[in-house]
Amino acid sequence: MKPIILSVFLALSMLCAACNSSTTLSTTSAPSTTIPQNAIKVSITPHGMLDVSELEIALGNEDVFLVNVHIPFEGNIPGTDLFIPYNEVLDNAHLFPVDKAQKIVVYCKVGSMGDDAAQDLISLGYTNVWNLAGGYEAWKEAGLSFNKQ
Repeated sequence: MKPIILSVFLALSMLCAACNSSTTLSTTSAPSTTIPQNAIKVSITPHGMLDVSELEIALGNEDVFLVNVHIPFEGNIPGTDLFIPYNEVLDNAHLFPVDKAQKIVVYCKVGSMGDDAAQDLISLGYTNVWNLAGGYEAWKEAGLSFNKQ
């Protein structure tokens, strides 16, 4: 009998709490600016993102400087102009095009190293920087060729 009474008491308490919270008027006029600790933080990237089909079209129709930044090296998308580890981009700026408006597309295995490399290129003054969404794994999943050397 006691468990039933306890259950009824808890249910009534929750119901009363719900009623009180729904009828209470807020006296503040500005929304809260506190971000909950469990909120998902999304960083906005200053570079563009290309999907596999967009990159495939760009490689056929545009002058694209294609850069593999994944470490360890596992192969290249055909047409890759440069392999450089994502964390060595700043130290090797001389290997990139002189024209800061040149379209540069970076890629890695799935995207995160490409994001870092793209941001470094932007910090060097490049204005047309892109990262391959999903990296070369997305390229391979699309059935496109990938050179293992």
